[in-house]
Amino acid sequence: MGAHKATGISFKARVAHLWQLKDSKIVSFEQFVDSKTVTDAM
Repeated sequence: MGAHKATGISFKARVAHLWQLKDSKIVSFEQFVDSKTVTDAM
């Protein structure tokens, strides 16, 4: 759940975070989001 800063319109979007670890340390991070709900708030 969030709100677009410029418009103030709130939205609820599904997200997934993909973390890759090496030797117990984060080596990469990717975020996937349902961008349609975000762009609709713009």
